[in-house]
Amino acid sequence: MVRGAKSIYPNKSAPMSDESVKVAVRVRPFNNREKDRGAKCVIRMDGPCTYITNPEDGTMRPAQRLFSVIFGLPPDFVLANVGKEKRFAFDFSYWSHNSADSHFATNPIVFQDLGISVLENAWSGTFPDLPDAD
Repeated sequence: MVRGAKSIYPNKSAPMSDESVKVAVRVRPFNNREKDRGAKCVIRMDGPCTYITNPEDGTMRPAQRLFSVIFGLPPDFVLANVGKEKRFAFDFSYWSHNSADSHFATNPIVFQDLGISVLENAWSGTFPDLPDAD
């Protein structure tokens, strides 16, 4: 166990070799450019779930345009869902946006949940099978 790190997912301590894939997401703090632009955080996390709220100003932002293109959604659909929240479930959702929050995930916490099993499997020679490049 990492000193001072208490997992926020105490029931997910199984070795990685017992599972096929673990999926984790982590929200980071705003950088200076985002702070200078007055960015608003549209992410919230609750346990392993991450919620994204479509910004409420009704204008198509670059990120919304990209989202529209990536997922093949018409811009009208994206704008019609302004202010609505979308839920995504992962194995781990880490909140690292504001260190003052009680559910802030430090690097040691993330390492405790994910990194240790990766290292243990690496030291034991347990690696995932990778397909041939042929």
